[in-house]
Amino acid sequence: MTTPQFGNSAFGAPTPTSTPFGIQTDAGWGQPSGAEWGRPAVGDWGQGAPPGHYATPAVSTLPTAPTGPGGPVGMMGPGTPPAVFYKKRWVAALFSFFWSSIGAANWYLGNYYRALAQMIVGGTGILVAQLGPLVVISGKGFEATAGMHVPLIFGLFLWSVVLIWGFVEFIMILGGFGPYRRDARGYDLV
Repeated sequence: MTTPQFGNSAFGAPTPTSTPFGIQTDAGWGQPSGAEWGRPAVGDWGQGAPPGHYATPAVSTLPTAPTGPGGPVGMMGPGTPPAVFYKKRWVAALFSFFWSSIGAANWYLGNYYRALAQMIVGGTGILVAQLGPLVVISGKGFEATAGMHVPLIFGLFLWSVVLIWGFVEFIMILGGFGPYRRDARGYDLV
């Protein structure tokens, strides 16, 4: 019968010891034992198996994960950088060109405050341009057609500000100028 790899000394596995510095070690697994610090090893105290009879970790015969240039794919280990999902420049440019009134490019790039500002200004412009004349007409009757142009013009002005803002972002994203060269995490757009 083989000794278990994990457990306490009652089952024959190595018992953790502490060094003079308070570091927990596990004698028998290739780590410093008490003997290296001037104390008897775990097995010398009558705990566990006799010295030299500790179970060594078995080599796994299970299939391994596919490996890539940075190590195993889909597995995090020491020295393995986390997976980075780069944002695409053309996707950000399309979002900025077609959906700038809701700040889609900035949501995509992670610039949430800028996206929220675009969404508030653009949404207010669209809402005032659409609902403003209806409020004026319903409040004074159908005779008040002269006053309905004020909210319409103000709403269209706000909306056009956001559309111009989006077009400038579109040019800056395509050219890679200023803060639009990278996403909010600091990674370059590809």
